[in-house]
Amino acid sequence: MLNKITADAPGDIEDADKHYRKIAQLIHALGAIPNVPSHAQVEEIILDIAAGLFYQKKGLLKRLKKSNVSDQSIVLSAAVTALGKIGTAKSESLLEKMAKSKSPQSEVAKKAANNIRLRKIEQLSNSPGDSPPALPDA
Repeated sequence: MLNKITADAPGDIEDADKHYRKIAQLIHALGAIPNVPSHAQVEEIILDIAAGLFYQKKGLLKRLKKSNVSDQSIVLSAAVTALGKIGTAKSESLLEKMAKSKSPQSEVAKKAANNIRLRKIEQLSNSPGDSPPALPDA
């Protein structure tokens, strides 16, 4: 899946449009997997795609020039949603920047960043070392 997500788009505009829609579907699928194998690698690839599209200066953007703006937006929205589901603190700063922007994904990015924060809080509250000591029987 990761190879398909990072693959170059075909030269034909119509084929490129199909390619980017497929990338968005694959990213959505990765975001739906409860325990993603190679989690750090998956997050890194999706984060790179999101950052590249958001800042419009990294690798995928160069390939997206063949497609239209809506294709770019579909891939970015999929990446933001997936990061909200599988992302860690590493993704949180980009999502917060996106949330403060005027981009169409700002509201989704805000929710995604909040999801990451909530997961961190939940993980901290579930860690065994933080539970209060048991009371002795009386």
